[in-house]
Amino acid sequence: MFDISFGELAVIGVVALVVIGPEKLPKVARTVGALVGRAQRYVHDVKADIQREVNLGELKQLQSEMHDAAQSLRNTVQFVIGYVPGTLVASLLIAFLLSLKIRFHKVYRAIFFFPTVISIIVISEVWLWIYEPKYGLLNYYLGKLGLPNNIAWLGDPTLAMWSIVLMSIWALSPLLPIWAE
Repeated sequence: MFDISFGELAVIGVVALVVIGPEKLPKVARTVGALVGRAQRYVHDVKADIQREVNLGELKQLQSEMHDAAQSLRNTVQFVIGYVPGTLVASLLIAFLLSLKIRFHKVYRAIFFFPTVISIIVISEVWLWIYEPKYGLLNYYLGKLGLPNNIAWLGDPTLAMWSIVLMSIWALSPLLPIWAE
């Protein structure tokens, strides 16, 4: 803690011997030694407390990062579980329906291919309007059916991911069907 050379210590001792006197010097030396020892222990304890706080802060930051990573993994797994089977089923159904030789089948093909032609920004804006809690198309038709119609589709964490999965299926399913003539 203190860098005092032997020569400096000898000078301090001689000055103390002259100022304090030989009879009181041992008592003063013990008192000063005890105070210096307490000061060193106090500084050591403060350093240890600071180090514990730093370690605790790092652990809290690590815990937060791990929680965020786990949440990202959960979101990814939930999206994949909903998107992959949903896209496969929707694509096969669309391929089957579009392969039927019915009246206006070319118009139906154009309608189903429409999401792949428009920008993802436009698709997102349309779906934001569909999912809008007060004036959205989905809530409007739910109200017409007598069902609860003030649902925050993108505001509720349990519904938001499934809403995005549904939009993604709608937007990308027309890319997957094999067109049969």
